[in-house]
Amino acid sequence: NIAPQHPLESQYFKQHYFRYLQTLKRVANLLPGSTVVDLGTIPGHLSAACKMLGAKRVIGLDYNPNRSGFKQKLEAKGIEIIEHNLEHGGIPIPSGSADLILFTEVIEHLSANAGAVLLECRRILKPNGLLLITTPNVNNLANQIRKIFGKSVLPNAKEMGPKPEQQHQYEYSSQELCMLLKNSGFSVNSREYFAGTERAILTGDFKSALPQTLAKIYERNLSPFPEFLQTPQTPENNSHTWFLYVVRLKNASYR
Repeated sequence: NIAPQHPLESQYFKQHYFRYLQTLKRVANLLPGSTVVDLGTIPGHLSAACKMLGAKRVIGLDYNPNRSGFKQKLEAKGIEIIEHNLEHGGIPIPSGSADLILFTEVIEHLSANAGAVLLECRRILKPNGLLLITTPNVNNLANQIRKIFGKSVLPNAKEMGPKPEQQHQYEYSSQELCMLLKNSGFSVNSREYFAGTERAILTGDFKSALPQTLAKIYERNLSPFPEFLQTPQTPENNSHTWFLYVVRLKNASYR
């Protein structure tokens, strides 16, 4: 059972469902038989989905995978879990071993060494491997309004949690992140911007394999839609906006 059990996990799943769906759409054809590395895997929803969609090997890294029993639950599903803090040095995975790296909603939590982590991603990727990144857009409209009133654009501890690793340390503009990726030896293959709202989700095809996979994770019956997708729009839902990047090693072919 990998369904969200804690209320906060359930809330996170609902909030990020559309991001999960958009992420999986872009990598689904790469998953069968592949090796996937999920950086910052907990709560493990994307790792579980990749395994269910045919990945041969899924390796999840997290600074504290034992919290709330996630490590045991994911390992029971065949997902390898490694306890590792990305802020504390190299990624403990052999060079040239990953077909795909998921780096989703993590880079904004790093305090100083995002470039070093990206260099490690480059090292562990196979020559034609892909790195997929999602991260909040610092220049979204809600942040521009905050700036007008002299407020910080970073979420506060009440929103994110009291621990430093739970909080956003830095949020990127598109130009900044593209430059960081290029300086780390990557070419940006795709760069997109999207907002995570239920209205956008409901325009999708819910008979396809990807929503069905996510539904199995959440243990909901898509008939016709999960009940949480029928809830009214809220300002909180509408304020979540992301960049999504699919990048590859320079001089490598895009599969």
